[in-house]
Amino acid sequence: MFFLRRSWVRGLGEGVPLENSGRNLSRHLGVPAHLEEKIMTRIGLYGLGLLVVLMQGAGQLHAADPKGAEKDKAAEKSGDMARALPFVGTVSSVDVTGHTFALNGKAKERVFKVTDKTEILMDGKPVTLSAMTVGVKVQGSAIKHETDWEAKKVTIGAKEASGAQKK
Repeated sequence: MFFLRRSWVRGLGEGVPLENSGRNLSRHLGVPAHLEEKIMTRIGLYGLGLLVVLMQGAGQLHAADPKGAEKDKAAEKSGDMARALPFVGTVSSVDVTGHTFALNGKAKERVFKVTDKTEILMDGKPVTLSAMTVGVKVQGSAIKHETDWEAKKVTIGAKEASGAQKK
């Protein structure tokens, strides 16, 4: 029984025909006919063994990837792998007890949840949500979950766009 057919083994010698006519290794490569089946079996077994070793090595490389492990841990903590998106706007309402604030939007008001992990800054110093007032400009980044937004970083009193300052 052959694991590899002669037509699969390319480049074994010059002028080796690729037809599937059986045992032609002995004629073209000088291999004795009684050893031809053993050689082809060993080539097939070595190829199969090499394939198994490569598959195990690939699994170990994936398991040893420190960056991939950090991403997996972060995904477990956050619940998903969404990335933070930037926002800029004017505060329309603040609910300190509900840990939320809202910004005026083009179409509708956007409400952002504030968690213990949310970084709120004013003049470069950390502050609490109670420092935010209605009408103040803010900017930051947030992650969208299903239907609501979770603020990751909020800067109160954000600088206006350079075009607005020139007017």
